[in-house]
Order: sequence, then structure tokens, then C-alpha cells
Amino acid sequence: MSAHPDQYIRLTQWLKFRGVRIHLVLAVVLVFSVALIFLRTTTFEFVNFDDDMYVTDNPHIQQGLTPASLAWAFTNIDYVCWQPLTWLAHMLDWEFFGSRAGLHHLVNVIWHALNAVLLFSWLRNATGACWKSFMVAALFAMHPLAVDSVAWVAERKNVLATFFMLLALISYGAYARSGRRGRLWRTLGLYGASLMAKPMLITFPALLLLVDFWPMGRMALPQDGSWSYRLKSWVRDNRKIFWEKVPFVALTLGYLGFFFFSLSRMNLVADAARVPWGARLANAAVSYVAYLGHVLWPQGLAVYYPFPRSIPLWKTGVCVVVLLLITGAVCRSARRFPWMAVGWLWFVGTLVPVIGLVQGGLWPRMADRWAYVPMIGIVIVVVFGVEALVRRFRVPVYGAGTLALAVLATLSLASCRQVGYWENSITLFQRALAVTEGSALAHDNLGLALALRGRYADAQGHFQEALRLNPGYHKSYHNQGAIYLLKGDLPQAWRYLSKALELNPQSERVHNNLGQICLQWGAVDCAIGHFQAALQLNPGYSSARKNLQQALQLREPGAEGRTAVTKP
Repeated sequence: MSAHPDQYIRLTQWLKFRGVRIHLVLAVVLVFSVALIFLRTTTFEFVNFDDDMYVTDNPHIQQGLTPASLAWAFTNIDYVCWQPLTWLAHMLDWEFFGSRAGLHHLVNVIWHALNAVLLFSWLRNATGACWKSFMVAALFAMHPLAVDSVAWVAERKNVLATFFMLLALISYGAYARSGRRGRLWRTLGLYGASLMAKPMLITFPALLLLVDFWPMGRMALPQDGSWSYRLKSWVRDNRKIFWEKVPFVALTLGYLGFFFFSLSRMNLVADAARVPWGARLANAAVSYVAYLGHVLWPQGLAVYYPFPRSIPLWKTGVCVVVLLLITGAVCRSARRFPWMAVGWLWFVGTLVPVIGLVQGGLWPRMADRWAYVPMIGIVIVVVFGVEALVRRFRVPVYGAGTLALAVLATLSLASCRQVGYWENSITLFQRALAVTEGSALAHDNLGLALALRGRYADAQGHFQEALRLNPGYHKSYHNQGAIYLLKGDLPQAWRYLSKALELNPQSERVHNNLGQICLQWGAVDCAIGHFQAALQLNPGYSSARKNLQQALQLREPGAEGRTAVTKP
């Protein structure tokens, strides 16, 4: 026996009559759900993938909040992009928690819970649909694709940037309702703060145009006439809305210029000779479909997906056709189902900056953390689409509620399992190797984690496999050399470390280890040269500074002309 769709409205009215503030209760449920899934990360370690660069080996972060570290946060562009708010967040954590990894993880969990509540608040205010907004926020909060951004300390930038983006959407909604210009400038400031945490959301101006169409209903579609006439009338009728976005576009273009300057300065942009444009476009098409698959069926997730050596032409063609068919279908139904068009274009648009058209180093073909915001679009389509079907077929409240609980429970269990892989670097990269192929980075990082636990033979096996997969991978040469140095096999250590330095002359760690070899061979001037080079690359490198002091004490008077050691 089916029930009238209005029973959902009557249920809400009954709860209000009983004095229950539904939105507050549902916000608490979101926070509790996030805690249930992610609080176990407070027992986890830092991992050896970016956590060292962002926290454990970063002397500026470990200074805490000092004038020098604050100046560094706002002037440094040597870590891929300008992200001062992210640096400040990590400094604040170190100031209070030091090296206790669990508390750094806890802060990420808090940010994710806040993001879920903000998403719920924005969508509820914009649509007036409390239960649907809750389901969107709940699926976002509990989805396994969110695990990377929450369980990975280095991804503080992701949850932080999303926090400011959602605040910007809420502020923009307030502006749209009131028309007060001050709220538009506040929205611009919040968007700027999002960029200062991570430049992932540079397509935010386009996102504002989408939400103008739905759920705010500020932008209507023209109905009659040719394509050119409808386009002209659409632009003319919405001229004011377009002009509102000019400051946002200007901020985006300015940040993009700064971002690409930083990448080129660090030589991180791969040219077409290294990664052809055909490969990039093919990977983009296949990755879009893969992301869609991970949102709808989150299986086989990993921290790193290596860029493919090649993609079959048939696979690219199928993915392009799928994307075109979906895009065409949602655009044709935009007037009848606006949430479908907005959700799909949200997904497509927010993935553009990370879909692989810009390549550098060992950048992955895709990443779960990059789907943190884009998946919201697909979740909107699913929730509003299922609700439309429920109303169409007059499904009773208990049936729809049972389905919703089953989906949330299934996602929660999958997320709990995915969280477990982040316990330490060994479990993380063992999982990556189990579900991906050809990952030199995963072999190298697993080898490094094993080496730190004294399992040198196992570690060297992974380093050798990494070099087989990528003969130019300088990190594996360095790690092999470091193990030989620990074993006391100095000739082998010199051979691997010299190759690492040849491939990457900007590595302060390689210089430091080569200096230690020189010091053990008695070539003091050679050691001093390497230690000084390491400090020139990283003035805060404490190990190199101590080694340099030791070498200077060992150098005899008048020994400046000593010849450097000959390579074995």
C-alpha cells in the first residue's frame, strides 16, 4: 500500500509541532556520523607521502606561530602553490599538539564535520528541502571518496579550501536574497580564502552561475527562437548576473598566473614531449568516467593511481561518447529537472583543474581527494532524482527511509574499511599496490616505510621494482643509497646517491648523504661542499647543519685545496 507524497510534508510538520528543530537535530546526526567513521584516525601515524613536506620535516611549520614562520607562510611559493592559510593551519596544530599525529588527524575530522554541516545548511536554505539536503550532506560526509581528504594530514588544504568555498556559497545566497553589495564582497573574500588554502576551486565563478540557475532561480532559460537568438537574449537578460562575476573571474585569472609561475619556477610542468596532449585528453575522458564510477560504486580506491603508459583508443572513444550522451541529456532536461543539469555540470566543472590537462613529475592520472568537492554534484543528482522517483511511484515514508538508511549504512561500512588503510604508511601503500598496477611511487614509499622499521631486504626489493617501472625515479635511487649507507657499503651508496643527484640536483637529502660518505672517506672538503649545498637548498635542514659543523671541526688548517673524493 503506497502513501501520498504529502506524507513527507506531514511528517515534517508533526516534528515541528512536537517542538523538534529538525535542521539542528540533523546537523548533530551529521557530526555524530563523521565522528563514528573517522575518529579512529586519532590513533594513526603520519604517512611518508607529503606529510613530511607539510609537517614532520618542515622546519617552518615546527617553529609554530612566530613572526619568521608567518612571513614564510605568506611569501613561500616553493611548495607547488601559494597556500598561506594551509601553512598557518599546520603551524597552529604544531603549536598546540607538536608531533602527536592523532591530534593533527582529529583537526581534519572536525573540518570535515563542519563541511558536512555547511553543505546541509547551504542547500537547505537555497532549496527549502530539509530532508533532501540532509541526504546530500550525509552521503558527502560518509562517502569513501572523502576518506583521503580526512585521514591524510597533508590534505588539510582540501578540507580547509572546501570550508571557505561553502561559506562563500552561503554568503552568496544571502546576497542573492537581500541584494546587499557588501555580502557580494564578503563572498569574494571567502573565495579568496579558499584559494589561499588550495587552488582546487578556481572554477568557483562558473559554479556561482550554476547555482544562480538552480537552486536560487535567478537565471532563466530563454524558450523560443534560434540558438543564436536564445544565446543573445540569455546574455542580455542576465547581464547584471554576469557583471557580478567579473571580480571573481579577475581573482581567478590572477591566481592562475601566480600558480603557473610557481610551477614553472620549480620545473614541475611536463611539456608535450614528456606527456603528449593526446595522452592527456584521453586520460581526462577516461578519468571522468572513472570518477563517476567511484562516486556511484566506490570500490578499489587507493591513495595513488599511476598515470597510464597508454590508453586503448576504443576505451577513450567509449568514455567520450558516454560523457557527451550524459551532458546532452541533462542539458535537454535542464528546464524540467534543473538540479540534474546543475549537479552534472558541478561535477564536470570542478574537476577541470585536476583532470590531467596539466601534468608534472609523477602526478597521478586521478586522485580520490580531488573528488571531494566534485562528488557533491553527482550526489545532488542522485538524491533529487531518487526523491522524484519516490514521489512518482508514491513510495511510502518507511520504504524510502529504509532505502536511505541502507545506503548510508553501506557507505559508512565501506568508509570505515577505507579509513583502516590509512593507519600507517605500510598499510596505505600495500593497499595501493593491491588495487593498482605499475606504481613506482607506491613501491618506493612502501620500501621507505619498511626501511624505517629495519626491514632492509624487503625495502630494497620495492626500490628495485620502482626503478624497473620508472628508471628515472630519483627518490628510489636516493633511498637505495641511504640503505647502503646505513649498512656501511659506501661504494654502493655512492653509486646510487650520485645517480639520484644527477637526476635531481635540487635534493638537499642526497647532498647530505653524499657529504656523510665523503666524511667517512676522509674527504672533508668534499663533505663540506655537499653539506653547504644542502643548506643552500634548505637553510633549515638541521641534520646538514650539524654535519657541516662536524666537518669544519675536522678540517685541518690549510686544507682548503684538498681534492674531492673520486667516484668509485
